[in-house]
Order: sequence, then C-alpha cells, then structure tokens
Amino acid sequence: MGILIASALVIIGLPYQAQAASPALTIGVSALQVGSRGTITATLRNVPSGQTARIAVTGPSGTTCASTRWTSPGVAVTSCTVVPRLAGGYTITAKATRLYNGRTVAIQTTSLRVVAKPAPPTLTIASSLKVNNRGTITATLTNVPAGQSVRILASGPTGMTCGSTLWVSTGVARTTCTFLPLAAGGYTVTAAATRFSNGRSVATHTASSRVSALGVTAFVPETVRRGEVTTVRFTVGGPLWSPGAVLRIAPGVAGAIGCPAELRVVLSTDRTASATCKVTPQPTRFLTVAPDLWAGKNRIGGRSVTAGIADAPLLDATLASTMWDQESETLWELAQGMTAGSHDAASTGFEIILYAHREGWAGPTVASLVQHLLDVRKPDGGWGIESAWDAFSDGTVNPESTTYTVSTAGHAGPALLAAWQNKLVTDEELRAAVDSLLSTPRVSVAGGTCLAYSKSGSDLPCVPNVNLGAGAWLKQVREVTGWSIPLLDDIVAQITAADRYLFNADTGYWGYSDLPFQLGKPQDAPHQGYTLQSALILEPEFGKAATLQFLSNPWWDQATGGALRDYGNGLSQVAFADCQGAARSPSVLEAFSAIKETSADQMTKFLALQGTLYGFRALGACFRGETW
Repeated sequence: MGILIASALVIIGLPYQAQAASPALTIGVSALQVGSRGTITATLRNVPSGQTARIAVTGPSGTTCASTRWTSPGVAVTSCTVVPRLAGGYTITAKATRLYNGRTVAIQTTSLRVVAKPAPPTLTIASSLKVNNRGTITATLTNVPAGQSVRILASGPTGMTCGSTLWVSTGVARTTCTFLPLAAGGYTVTAAATRFSNGRSVATHTASSRVSALGVTAFVPETVRRGEVTTVRFTVGGPLWSPGAVLRIAPGVAGAIGCPAELRVVLSTDRTASATCKVTPQPTRFLTVAPDLWAGKNRIGGRSVTAGIADAPLLDATLASTMWDQESETLWELAQGMTAGSHDAASTGFEIILYAHREGWAGPTVASLVQHLLDVRKPDGGWGIESAWDAFSDGTVNPESTTYTVSTAGHAGPALLAAWQNKLVTDEELRAAVDSLLSTPRVSVAGGTCLAYSKSGSDLPCVPNVNLGAGAWLKQVREVTGWSIPLLDDIVAQITAADRYLFNADTGYWGYSDLPFQLGKPQDAPHQGYTLQSALILEPEFGKAATLQFLSNPWWDQATGGALRDYGNGLSQVAFADCQGAARSPSVLEAFSAIKETSADQMTKFLALQGTLYGFRALGACFRGETW
C-alpha cells in the first residue's frame, strides 16, 4: 500500500505536463453529383514538430489530387477533385505517411463511403449549320430517370422541320431537326421536354438558344439607284470560333464604289457578327456583292447577291427643260458649221423641220431648203444618198442614183409632208415620193409584207426599222392629205400586220434584219428609236408599250451595245412619249449630251441635226406644250 501511495505521491509531486494530441487523419467530401465537379480533402492534424507528411488519396475513377501542403503548423492537407460518371456509392481512402529526417515513422489510413447523386435531367440545344446548306439542330434531354418516357418539341426559324423523339442511349432522349439557313448569323431555337411516368406528366423542361449558321451573307436593298448612296449589310456566323474572335470579310463589291476591301468583325457571345459599308452604284447593269469570310488563312465563300442598278431619281422639270434646251442648241450650232456630205437629202430634210420650228414656214431659209430637197431627188421621185454604196456588204454596189426606202420615208418624207401642208410642195411632188415607195419591191414575211431596203432589186433582206418607217409615213400621208390610194391602204395594212416581225418581247428590241447572222440579235439603239417612232404611228397601243419598255431601262441596262452617244440618239428619239419619266431622266440626258462629244472624224451634219431635232421635240412636247 505504501509503494502505491509513494508512487502516487511521486506522480502527484511531479510538475504537470500536457500530453500532445495524437496525429489524426480525416476525409472531407463535398456533395457529389453525376456530371458535376466535387472536391475531396484529406487532412492530417497534430503532426509533431520536425516531422514531414505525405498524404495520398484514392477514389472514383478520374480523381485528381494536388500535392500535400501545410495549411497551418501541424496540419497537412491534400485536395482532390472528381467528376462522378455514375450515380451510387464510392469508397474514398486516404493514406498519410509521417517522416522524420527522411525516414518513415508512422503510416495512418482512413476511408469514407460516399454517395454520388444522379444528375438532374438537363435539356440542351446544339446545332451544326452552314449557310445555304441543310444542317441539323438537336434538342437533347439527359439524365432521364429509369422508367420514364420523354417527348421533346422544338421550334425555330421558318423552314425548320423536326422528327420524333428517340432514345440515343440510356437516360438520353433526343429530337433532331433539319434546317436550310439562307443567311449566315444567329437563329433562335426553343425546346420543351416533357417527362412522363406511367403516362402522366411529371415534369417539363424548357431551353432556348441562339444557334449560329457558319458563313457570311450579303444583303442589298431591292431598289438601287445610280449615284445614290446605298448601304450593303453583312451577317456572319462563326460557330467554329470562340466569342471575341476577330474575323475578316472581303465584301467583293462590283458595280459600285466606296466599300473597303476588308471589314473586320468581332464575334458576339452567340458567335455572330454583322457589318455594313456604304457604296455608290455606278452606271453598269448590276450591283454585285460576292463576300468571303476569312479566319486566318481559312476562307468561307458567301453566295453572290445582285441587284439591278436603276436610274438616279428624276430631275426637277425646270432643270430637265434647261438641259434639253442647252444641249439641243449646242448641237444646232455644231450642225451649222458642217457640210452635208453624202447625206445631203437626209440633212436637208431635218434642217427644214428645224428652221421651220425656229423661223416659221414662211421664212426664206425654209423655202430655199425645200427647193434644194426637191432638187436632189432621184429620177423616180424618191431620195437616196450622194454616193455608190454596197448596203449589205454582199458585193452588190448600188449606183448613186439608187432610191433608198429610209431616205424617202424617214429622212426627206416628214419635211416633204409638212411642206405640202404649208403649200411649199405641190400634190404632184408629194405624190411622186408616195409612188416611189409604192413601187418599191416587197417581200413576204411572217404576218404581212416588208418593203425592200432600196429599189436596186438586190437589197431584199427585210429591215424592220426601214419597213415600219415607210408604213408610218405612208399612213401619215393618208391621214394628212385624205387621199384615197387603194395600194397605199393595202401596203400600210400589211406593214402594220408585220410590225412584230423580228421583235423580241423579252428585250423589247427588234432585230436589224433577217439575214442569218443578225437573227436573234438586237439592233443598235439609234435604229431602235426610229423603229419605235414608227410603231407609235402604225399601232399606237403596241408602240407605246414597246417604247416605255425601251425607256424604262437606263442606257447601261439596254439589251444592245454601243457608245454612249448611240444610246443618246436612240433614247432621245422617243423621249417625247414619256414626259414624266424619260424626259426627266438623268441617264437619258447624260446619253443625249454625249452626242456633241462625238469625235470629229465620226461626227456628221446629219448626226448633229438628228440630235437637235430629237432634243427640241422632247423639249417642246414635254415642257413647252408644243405639238410635233
């Protein structure tokens, strides 16, 4: 008993020493859910001073751990992350090794059983779209509990069509849609997924997403006018790149100026972008935009977009009137300093009308010109040119005495008839010209008859502008004189019946002749204008429609080629028929003003007088209330 007491006394008498806590290893785990990242922490506490520690953690497949670190004196921690793939239980084990001077002094282990909960059902939308290509849009519901069924309905841009909901794997249902995007950029797609258990709805999930169609698309306004600043818009879809990526657009603009060679865009959060550039359309048939999208060296071509370039807005009536007046006066002055050359009759015929308009029919100049016109007649009472000529380049040269149909009816005829009305020409002189035409050879064509190009007997191809010009003048003679000439009536009727011969309703143009190499080809603008003048007389309703079709297109959008002055000659001939349109058209006046710029080696008195007459006729008929 004493020994125990002594012992007890000894123990009691010793100074008190606190006993150090033993090292303890614990595991901490956040809530785990399939598909979501969780954390695992293994902590060793109360590590004696001077010792080191190493903690290793094992757990579900895919567990990754950082190195062991000290968080405070005596406390070592290893942190890990894990994304559970399957729902259910998992065992997590930690092994802590303590070392002193590099030698293991103790090993501690512990384990913990944890449970990963199933991921909640999740509805997502995905797409694979490229502009102008049919692609897919999918709505997928994952993590569907066993025993449940699913119906997924998706809606989106017009034209998107969807199939039935299908199981693609355990717990994963999907509806697949197809869509042909006609424009690059973003589209909104929504989906609703309903889960059923034993036929009853238990939950509905919804999702909405902006999907992006890969590529670039250009948008051009429906109405594009020459010289009028126009905005070209581009939309971009870049699903292959991250938001914030910088892409480049090569606009590819033709037919207009002002758009830079490159536009840079930054993809937004939905991987789309847009850009614009302002252009000024030029005098050409189409504004064309063929964009390319560039990402580094990768090129994605966009679809070409075209728009017809219309005339600039109509001119103010006062300005248009002034321009017709100035341009016509300029041509008149130009003509006065020139000689007629081989087209003496043609020039004289036009000059008579112009002097009569300026000075009146009683003026001495008019009488002198009328006499000169009569003096240069051919032996049969018609007119021609003052030189030998191979009209169709077929090797048959007509002598200088040849009478040409267009010279009689188109060049001299209008002045001759007006002079008759003003008693400067006798019945016999007018009738001689009429008889010259009535005795001209004729050939049968579809619908009626065609007067030959000349009276030579070899110029027999049908030339509509010549034929209709003869018919129109003969009809005017009948209406003005009241003469009853059965053959004249018959020929006018047959020419009128053939007025659509070689006429192309699509282009509104006649062919020049029925020679094989000219079939299907539109005639030049000056002859088109003369043909239309005649059609307006022979068959007014048809002639008016054809004339407006011709005038509705600016010179750069005509079906035939030629120099600007050629369009000016042709369009100005019939501008009087559209006073609220063509007579105020910037493009018509632009082309008309080009006649005076004809080079010296090509300008003739006849050409200058033609322009003068057509200009003053448009001015008088449309702006001064004159009758021509």
